[in-house]
Amino acid sequence: MLMMMCPLPFLCVHLLTGVFLSSSDQNEARPVLSASRLLERRLIFHLNLVSIVKQHHKIFLSLLVPPVSVPENKLTRWHPRFNVDTMPAVLTSSLPQPPDTDKLATAQEVLDKARSLITPKMEKALISLAQKTEDKAAERKEPASPQNPTVPQVSTPSTAPAAQVPTALKGVSQSLLDRIRAKEAQKLQAAMTRNPTQEDRLLMMSRLPELARILRSVFVAEKKSSLIMEVACNRTVASYRSALSTGEMEKHIRLLAEVATDWLTIHPLRKDFFLKLNKNMELNIVLDKLSGRLREEERI
Repeated sequence: MLMMMCPLPFLCVHLLTGVFLSSSDQNEARPVLSASRLLERRLIFHLNLVSIVKQHHKIFLSLLVPPVSVPENKLTRWHPRFNVDTMPAVLTSSLPQPPDTDKLATAQEVLDKARSLITPKMEKALISLAQKTEDKAAERKEPASPQNPTVPQVSTPSTAPAAQVPTALKGVSQSLLDRIRAKEAQKLQAAMTRNPTQEDRLLMMSRLPELARILRSVFVAEKKSSLIMEVACNRTVASYRSALSTGEMEKHIRLLAEVATDWLTIHPLRKDFFLKLNKNMELNIVLDKLSGRLREEERI
């Protein structure tokens, strides 16, 4: 009585389960999609998307004035004027077909396999369900009107405005403008191929002029010719506008001593390191040297 009161979908699910269990090998291990495999597939999907964007980025660079060529294996960041959000949608393709197996997939197959296991009333119900399923599948497979969706084009920089000379630069020789554009393209190319280590070093280099002013003020306030590294770092951290730890400040001071060796030197003594400042050297000369070194490393 309980089975006769259950709805038809429950009977189909119950029958499908029974047939599957009876026809499949109980000792056969079912494939499991593990977490490591999911992460691997996600990484492959991400790399494929990045590869597509790199192709659009390559086209963008080729249309610049002057054109810029960056090897894909050295590219670490996009061009500043390359808008990733305007990329065209990825073209869709059909999913791979499942392999040919003997597993039951439709109600008709279930009916053929379990015809001897069901009552005539259940057989009629399954025949009706199979017929409805086939009708719906036929409706979905009806040929639709062919459409040619417009594929969005890659946003490329307009070469005409770049070739035109702004009103403020009228009268400047074309050769000078070409040299300026070539230097700008070289600078952008260096920025797009710079690795994280170089990026961190440039960030530290950009902080050195302000740190040099603060460190000189610390020496003047202490009225000493030399200071222990720990004391100098603590005083400089307290006066610097951004939050840096003592260890990070020590790295900056060591870099400052590396760049401006004739102004700041480090002397190890027993277990401590002492900083000695050349007070006879003008601070402006040190700042000019730091700025020049920063510009040189930005071109690399």
